[in-house]
Amino acid sequence: MKVTRFSTAQDVHDYFKTHYGPTIEAYANIGDNAVLAAELDAQLVELAAEYLTDGVMDWEVLIGTAAKI
Repeated sequence: MKVTRFSTAQDVHDYFKTHYGPTIEAYANIGDNAVLAAELDAQLVELAAEYLTDGVMDWEVLIGTAAKI
């Protein structure tokens, strides 16, 4: 799936930091440790930059459906 929502790696970071449960939980576990928070910030921006090309990211999505019989 092509994702075009983000212009910069920082935009990706900001979105995941405020909207994606596992990332929110990672920051909650860090607590008030500014050093660890800064390291996580940098790693998330670096990861996003690796996969963001000209404002496009390719995401793999698993879609499942079920029916109650």
